[in-house]
Amino acid sequence: MKILAELLEQCTQSERIRRFNEELNKAVSRTGRGHDLQNYLKVLKETKNRPPEYLEKILHDEDFLILLYTTLESWGMNQRKAKMKSKKEFVQAVKEVYELLVNLAYKIQKTKERDITEFERLEREVKELYAHLDVMESCSKLVANSKLMHFILPYFIMPIDHANTIRFLNVPDPWEKVEWKAFKMIHIWASEFAKKHKHKDQLKKLVEIDEKMGGWNQTIPKVVDNLIIYYCKTHQDKCR
Repeated sequence: MKILAELLEQCTQSERIRRFNEELNKAVSRTGRGHDLQNYLKVLKETKNRPPEYLEKILHDEDFLILLYTTLESWGMNQRKAKMKSKKEFVQAVKEVYELLVNLAYKIQKTKERDITEFERLEREVKELYAHLDVMESCSKLVANSKLMHFILPYFIMPIDHANTIRFLNVPDPWEKVEWKAFKMIHIWASEFAKKHKHKDQLKKLVEIDEKMGGWNQTIPKVVDNLIIYYCKTHQDKCR
């Protein structure tokens, strides 16, 4: 937590925060302003700042569900050892957790902050959603579930990956039966980090900049993720 806090210290002045925002965006994107970012922004257009009533509607839209598939695929979830289900099976898998997603969205709306800082309050509902969400052919679903849940609930869930998040937080590489424990631990840590008033103000500044620029820092959970990626890419000797 201290390491990321030190990175955020670069956000105390307007000019410095803009430069740091550019550095974050460069570090995060594998392909510049490629399809991974373009798809992500298309998804967020439908889920960010939207009420649960809109989510109820959009989760019945086949085009949106295919966009979720395409975005998840562009984020590397159909490469190497990771293999997604077919588009048809993926759509069905998301439909099967429709009620759990909508229920969680309504409960998030009733919380004070409506963001990742409320994670522990709704842990039971998140756990049930995580357990029933299954869009992968390959056994592991920690990374895919976190990314997909982030797409749909962008203020509340942080995307996770093995190369950066797991290593940075020194989480023992989770295997199938204990992946929920890793998911929970990571989100409680991220929630505590974001709860610190000073951190939250600085995180919000980065979001405000990229809302205008169309970069990666679109929500506080994604900014926290981006800080981890940035640190791991600039300190590779410490993220192994």
